[in-house]
Amino acid sequence: MAYRGGSFPLTSGLLLCAVLRTVQADVGVALRIEDIAGDDWRLAGIVVDIGSAEADRLEFALRVESLVLPDELGELRELAFRCGQAQHDETGWHCHEGMLTVASSPWQAQQTPWSGSWLNDGRLQLSIPRLSLARGTVAVELDAAQPDWQAGVTANRLQVKPLSQLAAALRPPKGWTGDGRVSGRIVLAGRAADLNKADVDVVVDGLAYASDDGTQAGEGIVIKLDGNAKRRSGAWQFDSRIRWPKGEIYSEPLHVDATRSALTVDASGRFDAAAGRIGFDSWSVDLDKTLRISGTGTLETGNWRFSDPTVAAHSDAAQRLYDVLVQPFLIGTPADELQVDGHVGFVLHYDAKGV
Repeated sequence: MAYRGGSFPLTSGLLLCAVLRTVQADVGVALRIEDIAGDDWRLAGIVVDIGSAEADRLEFALRVESLVLPDELGELRELAFRCGQAQHDETGWHCHEGMLTVASSPWQAQQTPWSGSWLNDGRLQLSIPRLSLARGTVAVELDAAQPDWQAGVTANRLQVKPLSQLAAALRPPKGWTGDGRVSGRIVLAGRAADLNKADVDVVVDGLAYASDDGTQAGEGIVIKLDGNAKRRSGAWQFDSRIRWPKGEIYSEPLHVDATRSALTVDASGRFDAAAGRIGFDSWSVDLDKTLRISGTGTLETGNWRFSDPTVAAHSDAAQRLYDVLVQPFLIGTPADELQVDGHVGFVLHYDAKGV
């Protein structure tokens, strides 16, 4: 059999559900699907085997010869979920000691335990506590009660360098070098095929990078990202914060040490992909004890142009502001070593008439 679109999950789910609810001793069922394909992904050679030698006990295996991932991420070969002894009780079916294997993938082969449950009310639970990825580990949890679902991914010390090779969007500019570690958790939730909610809590530590021309560099950097987004009326409402509490960066001629001037970036607003527009209810960039810039406005993603922005800046430490952000551009000029004092502040609003 071959399938296109979403008919396979429904068909196979109904078949498997019927088998599980009626399984008795000495039962064996095998199902083979030749092909399932979406717009940019494909499953081939799917085999489901279910066998039972006694009531309320069964063993099963789901094997996939090939899984072509979307977005040109590569192909998984010989993927298999196996459970040697699934047990049935008054709540449903449970596999406490399953095994997941992948013979080859764009990252590395896998052999790791999994557990899961298929409950009488149709709820599906799956846990894979340890997948090897980018010299670190990833845990995956899935909880689905049709039509709603939630998936969580927890990363532990993924290495930035091998991680950047997984997708083109993660790769640094040509000639740049860098490394570091990524840890944290991402939780996604939705209904049917729609993603409706996302929560992110990620830390990048030990980050170091350098450009090939020597004008850009960083070392010992720690970055913390917290954010959430909810889809409402076709657009995404988001609230995010990026913190840089540790490390040093050099961007010729600037040099900033986060231990002296930690950076915090906050943004909240609404992203409408269909309209190509990000509306910022508020945003701010706070360089601790040095300068705070905040504002509102709309970013047109088609041409990356701000419209109707308001920008406010304030500093209570004019000397520190001069030392960190101004003096590096004045080296070798008469203003190289100025002594300044006081406060700095302004508010600008741009509209169709200008400032």
